[in-house]
Amino acid sequence: MSFTESHDDIVAANKSGLLAAHPSWARVRLQEVCSILNGFPFSSKQFRQTGGTPLIRIRDVMRGWTETHFVGGFDPARSL
Repeated sequence: MSFTESHDDIVAANKSGLLAAHPSWARVRLQEVCSILNGFPFSSKQFRQTGGTPLIRIRDVMRGWTETHFVGGFDPARSL
């Protein structure tokens, strides 16, 4: 999938209504407030609904919460 519009235009259009923010909130680009690390595989065999470390998956971004917890080893440099 590729975008033909700029990110700023997509946010300004807010066609779905899901991009709204309270007027007192500053809107910043994600890269300004965190580091994005792609491609680190977590074995789904070690996913749990409780216990372990909460794991944010792409499907969790829009809904704002996660049901996935991970119980297993991982690179500490990739954790908060």
